[in-house]
Amino acid sequence: MKKHYTVTNILFNEISRDFFQTKGTLEYYLLDEVGNERKVITIAKIGRSKKIKTVRALYQREKPLVDVLVNAEIDQTLSIDFSAFNKRTPASYLVAAKKKSVNRICTNNIIHDQNLNAIIPDASRIPLLMTLVILGTMIVFTFSIFL
Repeated sequence: MKKHYTVTNILFNEISRDFFQTKGTLEYYLLDEVGNERKVITIAKIGRSKKIKTVRALYQREKPLVDVLVNAEIDQTLSIDFSAFNKRTPASYLVAAKKKSVNRICTNNIIHDQNLNAIIPDASRIPLLMTLVILGTMIVFTFSIFL
């Protein structure tokens, strides 16, 4: 199956930044030969020189499309042949991968709620923290007395 897409827009949304790279999502807005609009979202890392270092498809079925979109520019028309991908990847696998990603999203929400404990310390950490504060205070006062 061969498809033709025209890139209408490319947007980068920054998620996080460190000294060497910026992580975020690249959104490709496409128009196919029939006139249907499509948005392809990828996970990307951008280097300090503002060049794309890595791009990963958000969904497995979009991998051939993302491989071609990495070098695309706005108003460029691309032709993608999905035949090889469809032969390698049976339809049952794509359905299973889709169900797996839905389950992953649900578990990520649960994990996200549990990450709240990292911000608010639980009761087992409080005695340790108080001990460190008292010990540090005693050391500071001891040094100040002798100096």
